[in-house]
Amino acid sequence: MKKMKRFVSIILMVAFVFAISAPAFAADKRLKVGVVLKTLSSQYWKIVAAGAKTAAQNNNVDLILLGPPTEDAIEQQINMVQDVLSQNIDVLVFSPSQPAASVNVLLQAKAKKIPVILVDTGMPEGFNDYASFIGTDNLAAGKAGGKALASQLKPGSKVLLIDGAPGNPACNDRIKGAEEVLKASGMIIAAKQPAYSDREKGYTVTQNVLQANPDINGVFSANDEMALGALRAMHASWQTCPDYWCRCYRRCSEIYSCGRNVWFRSPGELRYGAARN
Repeated sequence: MKKMKRFVSIILMVAFVFAISAPAFAADKRLKVGVVLKTLSSQYWKIVAAGAKTAAQNNNVDLILLGPPTEDAIEQQINMVQDVLSQNIDVLVFSPSQPAASVNVLLQAKAKKIPVILVDTGMPEGFNDYASFIGTDNLAAGKAGGKALASQLKPGSKVLLIDGAPGNPACNDRIKGAEEVLKASGMIIAAKQPAYSDREKGYTVTQNVLQANPDINGVFSANDEMALGALRAMHASWQTCPDYWCRCYRRCSEIYSCGRNVWFRSPGELRYGAARN
């Protein structure tokens, strides 16, 4: 798959969006940006947060950075957005875990004339009350990952798909793309289970599926946290079945040390440099 074009700098785009939406902005006033991510607990989002912090320091920006403990803490994330909207921010940078549940808070931002930049995950089709979106074509990325996994297997091989939370389009689209290509390549989808972007849930899901389907040949995970949990379960089974292959969408330093038969798809995903530059 062709990589996305290099991400436009979040902070520079924030400054641009604010400039065109608030021409009366005082030259001596510091820009105040609220950033609400899906979580601050996983390594991927920690990298994004680190990039945002560096950009804020380098560009003289006051930064409010928030994120719930897990990606499935939807209500807590919505409350965080409402909190930053009440703090007189100039721009909101937001990565919605559940876009459909985020419509009302974005309408609140619109009412306050606060430009919104969406990161990683867009809003439902037809909702356009935001300034810009920075993200990846997750359906295409899933197809690319599915193609790579299929290349290591053979028709009739059984595959486990590990999805994020239902209603999380970033993960759901990756799984949809992978499933389409894997089925077209003759693979059997033995199970498709959500693990809510959580490492322990990824472990439990994989462990349970392997117990019921010990002849699984491949695993596709929609993100790195779930993949790390899946890999732990797979390692425990390698003594009796050494031919598992795991494909995950993102990569992090912990995955680099996980050993054989593991590889990654990272088509220009948002990370430190994209958030910082």
